[in-house]
Amino acid sequence: MVKRDIRFDYYKLQQGVNSNSLLDCLVEIESELRQSPEVLRNKSINGYFVRLREIKKVLVDTTPNSHYFLIGHIEKIDTYSEAYVGKIDGARATYGEADDEGPIKDTIILYDPFNGIVSSHRTNALSYAQVTSFFKQITDDEDLDLEVIVDDAVIDKLEKIPGIREIEYSIAAPQRWSKLASGRSINADLDLGSKLEAGRMKVIITPEKGSFINREMAVKKVKALLPFINEEVSVLKVKGNVSENTDTLDLINGKIESLKVINIPRGKKLTFVLVKQKIEEAYREKKKLFDNMFVRSK
Repeated sequence: MVKRDIRFDYYKLQQGVNSNSLLDCLVEIESELRQSPEVLRNKSINGYFVRLREIKKVLVDTTPNSHYFLIGHIEKIDTYSEAYVGKIDGARATYGEADDEGPIKDTIILYDPFNGIVSSHRTNALSYAQVTSFFKQITDDEDLDLEVIVDDAVIDKLEKIPGIREIEYSIAAPQRWSKLASGRSINADLDLGSKLEAGRMKVIITPEKGSFINREMAVKKVKALLPFINEEVSVLKVKGNVSENTDTLDLINGKIESLKVINIPRGKKLTFVLVKQKIEEAYREKKKLFDNMFVRSK
């Protein structure tokens, strides 16, 4: 018996005015795949081919007017690499040698149009930025964004800090410091990391004069880093006058996520089928929380 951890991240979908809704586009692709499963919409992202292999509608409950959410299986094909399979006895096989083929990595996503929540299986297949880029392409919406969901109490404290003394964060080199998304302030960090040929950057921002840094710009910077928590950003702390003394907000631990542990018996494999089951299970456990956060507050 082997244990495997599967983590799921959660985001709030934001779309531009008069854009093609993600729901409509996913429903259209779901219909196409059902009628012609061999016809796939390949999208090019960072040199990879990305496509939806399957989409299924899942009813929230059994009531007559129950709404549904969608679970999608996304494939990323790397035609610049080969795939290797080995046996315990030492045998080794190579696949994906032709120009139009390569290893596939799977990502499972979930979208609930009722509250606008997107969940993504955390894997080395599609990063946060690549999932966002893929959604932008299938909706033709350059304003589409996925905002990381952080516990309300942490965000409330951040926005109410009267004075910020210091921001500290650590960022790793994602895809050799390539740009993550247009217009994001994090790209300035990536440009610097690339020029320095750095493996990791630890940044501490303190005031030049006085006791505090610009509060408005500090909060904006922190929110720009939130989507990359646990992927590229491993440390994100804000020091300020939260109470009478200087306190520290640890935003890494404020991010809402799910962890599912799978026990895999000998002779079985961790497959995307299991991940699809777990993403639904994990989401159902948090759906009421998200409905309270994003539906009743409207």
